[in-house]
Amino acid sequence: MNIGKYCKQKGMSKEEYIIFKNNIKIVAETIKNNLMKRDRFGLYCPTKDLFNWNSNKDMKDLIINELKKMNVEFINNNEEYRIID
Repeated sequence: MNIGKYCKQKGMSKEEYIIFKNNIKIVAETIKNNLMKRDRFGLYCPTKDLFNWNSNKDMKDLIINELKKMNVEFINNNEEYRIID
C-alpha cells in the first residue's frame, strides 16, 4: 500500500496527507541514520529489530517502502533487511 492510498482510506485531507507523508519520511530517515551508526553494511538482519514500538502492519509497510527508497534492501517478504548504500 502506498501513502496516498492509505491516507485516502483514512479520510485525511490534503494537509493531513502532507503532514503524514512528511512524518513517515522523518521516521524512515531516523531509522536509516541509526542503522548507519551501527556500521553493519551488507549484513542481513531481522526487520523486527527496526521497530521497537508496537505499530500496525500498514504503518510498518509504509515505513519499509520509504526505507527502500533510501537504499535499504528487504528480502523474504520484508522479513530481513540490509543497507546497500
